[in-house]
Amino acid sequence: MLVNIRRTQKKSLGLDMAPLIDMVFLLLIFFMLSAYFIEETGISLELPQSKVAGASRPIPLTVSIDRQGRVFVDEVEVGLRDLRQALQMRLAETSRKEVVVKSDRDCRVQALVSVMDEIRLAGARGLLLSAEEKDR
Repeated sequence: MLVNIRRTQKKSLGLDMAPLIDMVFLLLIFFMLSAYFIEETGISLELPQSKVAGASRPIPLTVSIDRQGRVFVDEVEVGLRDLRQALQMRLAETSRKEVVVKSDRDCRVQALVSVMDEIRLAGARGLLLSAEEKDR
């Protein structure tokens, strides 16, 4: 006598985690490869710790342009013709060769371009444009 027993397959009630784990590892590899790492070169030193170590960084030079096109170097008014010489003197005094430009939103574009040209000709290594964050 032969009895035919049917076995029912149990359905899996869980989620297959393999695709999720694959995606997590792919994202991890993507972020590891796209991250920007800075490698310091030179002599390996263990620097001492200080509470005021961040305060020793020099403040960048600031050039401001108001609505009328007047130019200020660290809140001292300077004519556009004298700007390059004033910047060269100030850049020689500091180790940080960056200049921050703050311009009024209503100043003329030509005034801003002229100031940026003078900054470049004065020998600044970096030019940063300052702006206020928009309210969301």
